[in-house]
Parts: sequence; structure tokens; C-alpha cells
Amino acid sequence: MAVEATSAREGLSDLTRGLLRAVELLDWQGIVIPELDLLGDRVCIVASLYEPEHERRQAAGLHALADPWLLELDEGPSSERQARWRASPVHLVGVLVWRRTWRSALTTASGFAAFGARAVVLPREHARNRRLSLEAAVCGVGVIARDALELQLLQPPTPVPATQARRSLVHRLIEERVYERLLASLVSVG
Repeated sequence: MAVEATSAREGLSDLTRGLLRAVELLDWQGIVIPELDLLGDRVCIVASLYEPEHERRQAAGLHALADPWLLELDEGPSSERQARWRASPVHLVGVLVWRRTWRSALTTASGFAAFGARAVVLPREHARNRRLSLEAAVCGVGVIARDALELQLLQPPTPVPATQARRSLVHRLIEERVYERLLASLVSVG
């Protein structure tokens, strides 16, 4: 199994291999989407399918509803939408941000606070800063230090309870974008 995993990773970029190692360090279980542009930033997402909604969509011939108009049509009028969002077809296990500076990493990670656990990968000289460690603990963001491609988990992220409270169209659009990429990765693997 380790040989298969190694040979499968040979064609990947150094960044993607580093992100996959960071996900392993965090022990996040799910499908890894190494580089996805969301909210104007490139992040790594770990997600899992919510089988009942995924199966409903497969049976109805529906794919990801990453277009806001299609999502609104599927969800119903805006006056009723907040009270009855359908379940998301994906659960975001975590969001991983690979950056050079703490402020940039925290700003990006903070945009995903409503979705799941968040962690950042920083150069060792930035990651070992005491002030950064305190701020990360307060914000619930995990910190991984990197030297070249050697990674060390300095602080695990605070687990975030899954909730559907106060979901907005933007939340659902992000989940649909993740679902779209997840479906594409399932097709390419299968």
C-alpha cells in the first residue's frame, strides 16, 4: 500500500505533496482537493460526501449547483430559503492554507470558520512565533511548521461542530463548488 501511495504521488507538484502530508499530520479523513480557488484564495479542502443528498441528486440527474441562479431555483424562494435549506451534498472536514506569512494565512483561514476545522502551513521561522501561537489558539486555527517539505504539527486545530444554523447562499455556493470538484475527482479516479 505504501508503494502505491508513493508511486501515485510521483507526478504531483511539491506543493500538492506537501498539502497531502499536512492532511495526514492533521489526521483529517475525507477526499482531498489540494488546490481550489474559493473566496478569492487558493486553499486545500478535505471533504466527505453526505450520501443521502448525493444519492438524491444522482437519482434526479442533478450535479453540483455552483451557479447561484440554479441553486436558488433548487432551494426555493428567498423568503422561505433560510428556513429550509436542503442538506449540503458535502461536509467540509477542514480547510488547509499554505502561505508565507501568518497574517495572510490567518486572513484566508478565517474566511472558512463556518465550515470546519482550519489549519495553516507556514515557514518554521514564522510558525514558531509565540504571539502567533497565542493568536492561533484563540482563533482555533491549527499551525504546521515547514522546512522545505518537512512538516511538523505545532498546534492542532480546534474541532468545529457541524451545524447548518444560519446558512446563507454564499455558504451553499462554497459547498457546491467543493461538491463540483469532488465529483470531478471521483470521475477521474473511477
